[in-house]
Amino acid sequence: MQAVAAVILANLPVRWWGPFDERYPLYRMAPLSGLVTMLLGLALGIPGYLRFVQNVSSDVNTVLIGAQSDLVQIPGWGLLSLPAFLFTTPLGVASMYLTASGFLRGAGAYLADDVRGDYLLTLGDVVVRRVVAHERRVRHGAAREALEGPAVPDRLVSGKAIGRPEFELVLLAARRKHDWEPNAYLVTGDGRAFKLGTPFDFASPGGLRTAYPLGELRTGEAIRHAIPYELPPLWRTKTGG
Repeated sequence: MQAVAAVILANLPVRWWGPFDERYPLYRMAPLSGLVTMLLGLALGIPGYLRFVQNVSSDVNTVLIGAQSDLVQIPGWGLLSLPAFLFTTPLGVASMYLTASGFLRGAGAYLADDVRGDYLLTLGDVVVRRVVAHERRVRHGAAREALEGPAVPDRLVSGKAIGRPEFELVLLAARRKHDWEPNAYLVTGDGRAFKLGTPFDFASPGGLRTAYPLGELRTGEAIRHAIPYELPPLWRTKTGG
């Protein structure tokens, strides 16, 4: 029973296998799972195709008899019947998918140790996760913007002004800079460069701010990621708002 269950469960996306693999040999049964899927596709497709040909031939003969024609079949119909079944009928599409995907999964798992769950289930899992992640980002972004308040220009303050004397300068931004990564450099028009530290949140009187520590480059260190940016004037107040 464990082997049968493993063959069935191996159709799930691979990232779901963890909890089941402790009890069922999913990785060992992955080639067999693909083979069973392929055989299922053939079991559905072959009789379905024979019924399709029989029904279509019967309909064609009925039309020809009604038209009092001596023709008993349409030339070339035999060559077109299989593609017509596979691509125009739900059963044909399903059987073609199961046969092809099962063969690819089984061969990949057996020959290259490349285990895969069912492709459609895996695709659905990816789509759902991306939609959920996007919704979370939207909700988080809306909640954060409510804390940040209106978008205002960036302010440059000293680290001491906001209680972080370990930093030479800190740039306070009302919105996160999505392309600003730690260890990148802000390069001004006059050629000065400031290395970005790890950003942190700072609660100012004007709202939540993303604080970017800055350290001016005074050596010959190579700059791998340069971001053109004109620093605002140094803000002298101690509020950092």
